[in-house]
Amino acid sequence: MRHTISRWDHRYGSSGGIKGRACADHHRACRRGRAMLSFPPTVRIYISRDSVDMRKSYDGLCGCVEEKLHEDPLSGHLFVFFNRRANQVKILVWDRTGFCIYGKRLSRGRFSYRSEDPEIDFARLLLILEGIDLRGSRQRKRFLLEKVT
Repeated sequence: MRHTISRWDHRYGSSGGIKGRACADHHRACRRGRAMLSFPPTVRIYISRDSVDMRKSYDGLCGCVEEKLHEDPLSGHLFVFFNRRANQVKILVWDRTGFCIYGKRLSRGRFSYRSEDPEIDFARLLLILEGIDLRGSRQRKRFLLEKVT
């Protein structure tokens, strides 16, 4: 089972090195809102509680991962950062050959992302990115495999 993210604003990130006809097809899919990114289920998602300056790029966000989240930016996990007004998000990930930054900026409204736990699951990330407020929601019990550390 692979996780997918669709309809990203590619203003901040690269298309992962896609070239030629595949690049044209990818950009056409992005304009139509059908672009997909896949992540295996072993990828963890860490969300920063502190706001981050959205002018930061690869090196600045790597520093935030090390300082604020105390994680290794080269681990391949997703690191999610919001700005102070919570209308922009950047997601940093290492994909074996380099860093990718995915971003989204809301024209109206704000993301609601406050959480006690710095690690969230993929379903919650998708809900946050779609604008759903999770403060009043609760998740019913599901079977989960034990995390291996």
